[in-house]
Amino acid sequence: MSLRTLSRSSLLLPSMIGSTSRLPLLACLSSISCSIVPRSSASPSSSSFSSCSSAFNRIAPAPSATAAPRPSGLAYKQRELPSDRELPRLKSRTPLYLSVALLSATTWGLFLFYATNAERSNSSVIGSLAFQLRTSKVVADFLGNKVHLPTLIGEFRTVKGNINMLAGRIDVQFRVKGDKAGGTAIFTSVRRGKEGRFEVLRWKIIRDDGQTLDLQAADPKSARRVIEEVVIRETETETGEKKGMVKSESEGVKRIV
Repeated sequence: MSLRTLSRSSLLLPSMIGSTSRLPLLACLSSISCSIVPRSSASPSSSSFSSCSSAFNRIAPAPSATAAPRPSGLAYKQRELPSDRELPRLKSRTPLYLSVALLSATTWGLFLFYATNAERSNSSVIGSLAFQLRTSKVVADFLGNKVHLPTLIGEFRTVKGNINMLAGRIDVQFRVKGDKAGGTAIFTSVRRGKEGRFEVLRWKIIRDDGQTLDLQAADPKSARRVIEEVVIRETETETGEKKGMVKSESEGVKRIV
């Protein structure tokens, strides 16, 4: 063993141990064993020292001053790594759009039904028909006393058909009820020509047990009264509107003057 080599190894060992706190004992022993070579070796002492230094560097390289700190093993394991799994497919929104469209259409249909039914039930035709049914003795014998138009909820009652006074068509049917029984009243009337009078085509009551009372034959005056009252109310409405228009025009002329 060369004295120069041993001295170099002894000087190098403390610096290597101090520079790396995590250096295992095996690295130190390997560096010392590598430095001890026989005198009869063909290679010089400098070559043995360089080989030992390279072996030590392979085992535990010295950290540089500018190198970034290496993360610990636990933090590296806890880091979320990118996954190769496919992204989940988004659910189709077609059922949602269809549900919204169906709900909107249903709401609009219910609103139209309520508006048109309220217009028919509050018309002068239905009011005149209900009055004639309440005051008719034939209807009282057929359905009983206290004849009225039943309601579903509050004052809401269903009236089917169509009422178009401008076109000259009245075709309605509605529920009517008395003390003895209930039934469906049907009234149909048309106007012949623009200036003609309304003619009653149907005016009857079909009871729930199937029996029919023809009011046009049993009480023809009631049908005529309905037509007369409707025509009188319509003419009064038209004359009132005309008078209102004339008054507004005259007031406007007075203001201008």
